[in-house]
Amino acid sequence: MPALQHSLWGCLCDTLRYFAFFAVYVFVYRKEREEAAKKRKGAQETLGERFMNPTTRIFKVFASLLLLLAGSTVTTFRSQENRKPSTEADLVAAARAIMTNARYCALITQDSSGRAQARTLDPFPPDENMVVWLATNPRTRKVAEIRRNPRVTLYYFDREEQAYVTISGIARLVNDAKEKAKHWKDEWKDFYPDRDKDYLLIAVKPERLEVVNVKKAIVGDPTTWKPPSVNFRTRKLNN
Repeated sequence: MPALQHSLWGCLCDTLRYFAFFAVYVFVYRKEREEAAKKRKGAQETLGERFMNPTTRIFKVFASLLLLLAGSTVTTFRSQENRKPSTEADLVAAARAIMTNARYCALITQDSSGRAQARTLDPFPPDENMVVWLATNPRTRKVAEIRRNPRVTLYYFDREEQAYVTISGIARLVNDAKEKAKHWKDEWKDFYPDRDKDYLLIAVKPERLEVVNVKKAIVGDPTTWKPPSVNFRTRKLNN
């Protein structure tokens, strides 16, 4: 948001806040005068007081709403104004946390006609280079689709954090015994009774990562909504 717009928003928010405070002050002052008048006149209400009571209640609600609106707007404006751009390391760390907390992800491939095919998988946490390992049956469609086109997308969503991660990368099919022993969960034994024949690994090497975490103020461009991203093809990874 340009500096001029920030300044105008700040002036508007401050004006609303001051008006709300003034409205509450007027309400309290009028209420005190009404109480004083009642004490002087006893319990008897005048026709004018009967008319003013509904008006006073409406005025009170209106003033309270203005106060809440001004306060929330000022807080939002100042938090956006003070928010600093995240570094690549910050984005990767935020993405790693989301991927770990979400546990499940969608693996998206393309079929022979170019249509996107998505399914839910239980991946391993990303390694030090953000490579994601997954497991599947070698006879599934996803394996045939990866053999034909290894470009895939992984999508993670964390509802509690209002956050998501999208990883675009290259998938590699791995049937190495050591890797299969390393990447294994005992809870899967019923799905893969014969690990030699029924168990196959997929390693997704990231090329690009996009991440959003609303609660941590990692959000997209205010105009285009384009999320913060990391390009791994130009980023040095650990060996």
